[in-house]
Amino acid sequence: SVRNASTAFACVASFPVELEEPYIPPKDEAPDPDAPAAGSPFRRNMTVTMVTARINTGRRHQIRRHLKGLGHNIVGDTSYGKGRINAALRANYCLPRLFLHAHQLHFRHPLSAELLKLKDPLSSDLSEFVRRLPCAPEQLQPLLREQ
Repeated sequence: SVRNASTAFACVASFPVELEEPYIPPKDEAPDPDAPAAGSPFRRNMTVTMVTARINTGRRHQIRRHLKGLGHNIVGDTSYGKGRINAALRANYCLPRLFLHAHQLHFRHPLSAELLKLKDPLSSDLSEFVRRLPCAPEQLQPLLREQ
């Protein structure tokens, strides 16, 4: 039988992040005389959103693929994400890796059928990245691992 992959997402918090990256002129447009020189530092703002995901099936890269399909890539994702944004987040805020974390897992034990509930706070490297973000909202504080 075929099972459809389904994922439910809920927003935890959204906040602005300023990035500085090398300017790359658009490829298919006439040069803009007021645009910065190619490669010069360029500041731009983006919105970062922390979400929870509830998966009802287990498919390889399911959360990553579903978010990309919605136009919301996971930061640090080298397979499905935006390379320039990931590079800027690494350079500006020390993003260490893919920002994907299993905070809670609920499943039945395969032998006893007991419902197991596992919890793990955000890892120290991802907690440190969030602390470096200047506009990270208070809603994220309970998720951070103590240093």
